[in-house]
Amino acid sequence: MKEIKQPHGGSIKLAEKGDVCNPNGRPKKSFSLLNEILKKEGYEPLNKSQLIEAYSLLFSIEQSKVEEIAEDETQPFAIRLIIQEMTSPQTSGKALQDMRDYLFGRAETKSEVTIVTEQPLFGD
Repeated sequence: MKEIKQPHGGSIKLAEKGDVCNPNGRPKKSFSLLNEILKKEGYEPLNKSQLIEAYSLLFSIEQSKVEEIAEDETQPFAIRLIIQEMTSPQTSGKALQDMRDYLFGRAETKSEVTIVTEQPLFGD
């Protein structure tokens, strides 16, 4: 490193060819680091088919079982949050609609349009 004195009394350091400015390397991204840690602890990522299956099963079980899962702290936190949304009076309608849409797709909407004109659209 080359140190250059400045007129205001400070100095700057300039890297010269071959200098290593970051000896520890680039820091790992937070998600990559989190993923690495969780995988070492035995956690596996959720895939789409597992989510669809969980949603389908939540639709088919009784309320007491849903509440039991929501209270069980050994269950995945995201599942417990989904159940809280499903059972909350403020969010249950939207949560169930979103789950249905995710599982089965949005309901088809049809529109019928009638145009009335006084003059023909096309010439005779």
